[in-house]
Amino acid sequence: VKAALGDDLTDSFWVGGHLNVNANGAGDAQFGIPVHGAKGKGTAYSTAVRTAGTWSLRLLVVRVEGADAPIVLINEDHVPIPNAAIGI
Repeated sequence: VKAALGDDLTDSFWVGGHLNVNANGAGDAQFGIPVHGAKGKGTAYSTAVRTAGTWSLRLLVVRVEGADAPIVLINEDHVPIPNAAIGI
């Protein structure tokens, strides 16, 4: 991510997505967070799941504007991601 966007990576104040938590402590969240640095900008996409009151980050992908392939940082559930490197 630093190679694509720069060492001075910054997020945006505006975040899109949703957060759901039910009475038994389970839940899920999906967010899209605009990010930018000296070399470019993009969006970080995340998916998290809450079980018994504990959050687990399941997916974290950064799509850089102008790049063909996303940068997959976390993919715990092996979700197919178009154009991502094989084996991630």
